[in-house]
Amino acid sequence: MSYCRWSSDSYRSDVFCHRSNRGFETHVAMLRRVLPDDVRAPDKKLLQLDAHRYDAALLAFTAAVDGAARVPIGLGDDGAVFVDSTEDEMFARLVDLADAGYRVPADVLGDARTRTSSVMAKAVALAMA
Repeated sequence: MSYCRWSSDSYRSDVFCHRSNRGFETHVAMLRRVLPDDVRAPDKKLLQLDAHRYDAALLAFTAAVDGAARVPIGLGDDGAVFVDSTEDEMFARLVDLADAGYRVPADVLGDARTRTSSVMAKAVALAMA
């Protein structure tokens, strides 16, 4: 199962996260695509409304992605692979990576921040008990 891929958020993710037989893996990119803010994958809803328009938008998006420059990210964990034993540890790592400047898809980062907040709250409650 993957949590996010390089293609997540219209190819703006710097991380690829998935569960494997080794644990919860986070792969950090070394290069980042440079895309204009207005270049986004077409909304899947368009496919239901007008398949031809969706196909045209997808072709334009794919051409933009293929032509996008790839530049070194230049942060400390470029190219790293982390294997965490729990999902909570992986989410905590994603928060740390985002705080360091890596691009983590917003939905995954939101889940990570929520999960790490509740884990911290539980730890504090246990420490105070």
